Amino acid sequence: FNFFQVLNLWGCKHVTEKGIVSLGSGCPNLCTINVWGLNIHVEYYKYLLSMKPHLKLKTGSAQRMPNMLPYLQVAY
Repeated sequence: FNFFQVLNLWGCKHVTEKGIVSLGSGCPNLCTINVWGLNIHVEYYKYLLSMKPHLKLKTGSAQRMPNMLPYLQVAY
């Protein structure tokens, strides 16, 4: 999986917190990920961004994750 740069997980209801963390550690070239519609606690996104500070999360709406605003580099 180390060749992925952009990953679209839009609406993938079965992605888990462990899966998000595994993507962060297992995809060194990942730079953008669409997480719209995932049921992942905000703390896991913060952890993912602490591992990969350059990562851009596409959330679909900043209003969905108001606690994430200081951490997000939102991709459009």
